[in-house]
Amino acid sequence: MRKSLYRVTIRNFFVTFLVLIIIASLPGIFFGLKTFHDLLSRSAPIIIYWLIIAFFFCAFTSYQKYRAFDRPMQQLSKAAKKVAAGDFSIYIDTTISGHQKNYMTQMITDFNKMVAELGTLETMKSDLISNVSHELKTPLAVIQNYATALQDPNLKPDIRQYYLNEIISATNNLAKTVSNILLLNKFENQQIIPDKEPYNLTAQLGESLLSFETKIDEKQLDVHANFDDKIIINFDKNISEIIWRNLLSNAIKFSHKNGKLIISATQTAHYAVISIIDNGVGMTEETLKHLFDKFYQGDISHIKEGNGLGLALTKRIVELANGTITVTSELNKGTQFIVKIPTS
Repeated sequence: MRKSLYRVTIRNFFVTFLVLIIIASLPGIFFGLKTFHDLLSRSAPIIIYWLIIAFFFCAFTSYQKYRAFDRPMQQLSKAAKKVAAGDFSIYIDTTISGHQKNYMTQMITDFNKMVAELGTLETMKSDLISNVSHELKTPLAVIQNYATALQDPNLKPDIRQYYLNEIISATNNLAKTVSNILLLNKFENQQIIPDKEPYNLTAQLGESLLSFETKIDEKQLDVHANFDDKIIINFDKNISEIIWRNLLSNAIKFSHKNGKLIISATQTAHYAVISIIDNGVGMTEETLKHLFDKFYQGDISHIKEGNGLGLALTKRIVELANGTITVTSELNKGTQFIVKIPTS
């Protein structure tokens, strides 16, 4: 590749030099050969001078072309081949096309950005495959172990029932994980929610809260709900229900027994503002940084109760609704989620 570029550069140099010689011969063509010989004999020093100038001019322009175009394109071609082979660590120095910014510099800069993004995507893909494999493997291992144990004919009825319950729980968790993966993949590749329609958010929040009545009673939580009457938003009702179920589920899961939950929904001029507060275990600063990352689980003591996809899915749905979600938390004191969704 390098040799071919050198041959092209040398060829361009001689072509340019030849063109200048032809231009210098034009007087002989137009005024006759004899006149031209007379002119040549009288002007030989001047012509030699200009031939030297033309030579150095061609050499200079060819070098400039090589430095500003040929060399960067050679580097770009080599880098592109490495990227095509799967090497995303490539970086091209932008100074190879000169210190002044030009279109080649911009092209190389854009190429470096593209390679960096491809590298990030490749890492994310590898992490996703690893995480999905782990999340599917865990409940499958539970099912396999308890199913194997159930083959013992001498098991006591209560032990057998316990194993069956664990298998059902693992199966439900597996189904939920697969469902969340599919939903998250769908929403990440979707920019518009097609089935938007006005609906009563206040009623939906009340229904979502009632669906957790059993778990609330199990932990004997003190629940305070304060909803404005009939808050209307324009969104897909079934999709938005995922937001409230995920946030309420987390608030209950991480609350202490006899803890407190405060859920409020108010309407401002342009937004419905939903707040969910618990006084449970809270989160560290490190956990808050990664809270909405896929498969991230900050509290490993509850790892068998979730799959680390709920909040990533929640955030994506809120974004599709053109809303925002924020969280504040303090370790061992509690957490607050605030969701804002446009009402118009």
